[in-house]
Amino acid sequence: MPDSLEDKLKAIAIEIAGLEVEANKLRMFQSQSFLMQRPFPIDKQLELEELHRKISEAQQKQMSYLLASIGESSSRLETATKNLKESSESQVQVTKKLLGSSHRLEQFALYLIVVTVLSIFIVEQSQGPTDSILRTIWFVLSIGAIVALMVLAYRWPWMRKGKLKLDS
Repeated sequence: MPDSLEDKLKAIAIEIAGLEVEANKLRMFQSQSFLMQRPFPIDKQLELEELHRKISEAQQKQMSYLLASIGESSSRLETATKNLKESSESQVQVTKKLLGSSHRLEQFALYLIVVTVLSIFIVEQSQGPTDSILRTIWFVLSIGAIVALMVLAYRWPWMRKGKLKLDS
């Protein structure tokens, strides 16, 4: 006897097909009797009615198996949906952590740029222009560039947070 629901469904489908083949044979015999104007034998009529009853019972059994199969499929779908939801929630958390670390990396890169510009400024001041006016202009422009970079480096994360809040 078949164990799984799929096996039961296949077996009942085969059983129904076999019963219908037998019933069709009897119907053909009944049609031939009618065309030849002979009476259809009672035992064949009873056999045909019995086959119709068996087909009906088998179809009812098939319907109950199909309903059970639908119930199992629905349960599996529900479980898969829950797993998918949990998976997507965990992916959202990982994405948020990744975004946070990328912002920190961006801020660190800006700090490195400021430090690099500062070291260039120190080297250039030691080897800068010899004229005092040019040296003063160079000094003021260098300090202005460093201040602008520092403002950008220190304000950038806050500007990003403000922009992210406006987007949300």
